[in-house]
Amino acid sequence: MTKNPTPDFRFARPPWVIAFAFDGGTIPNYSAKMWQMLSLHFSPDDGLTRQRLIELRRRLNWSRAMASAVLATAEGSIAKWEDGTRSFSGPTRRLINLLFHLFLEPEKARHGLDLIFWHRSDECIDFYQSVFAPQGDNEKEERVAKAT
Repeated sequence: MTKNPTPDFRFARPPWVIAFAFDGGTIPNYSAKMWQMLSLHFSPDDGLTRQRLIELRRRLNWSRAMASAVLATAEGSIAKWEDGTRSFSGPTRRLINLLFHLFLEPEKARHGLDLIFWHRSDECIDFYQSVFAPQGDNEKEERVAKAT
């Protein structure tokens, strides 16, 4: 019995090393848990979500009753969120921020990464590219910076 001359490289590297192209760059192929952890890192706090809820209601001329219908919650919850006496659940925080960007800042809702990174995907992609740039690129940038 002869052994296959080509080795099996399926498990030669962790799966996240495999990257796919996106908007002219590459991003890692993380697992669902890793994407969720990264998403939590970029999640806005209660104060920012509260401001966005208030701004949504003001600019779209929504009453608390209208906002409660859109968010599928009690009208009293809207009042408590706006007063800062109640914290947002994860899905509610996501929905408020999604509505804010879809209605008030649609240019920041371009693709799935914007949703994962709470409409801050450019920051994440810039960081990834700076950390994982090919070795020659960083040295070249340093030489250019020193020359100027």
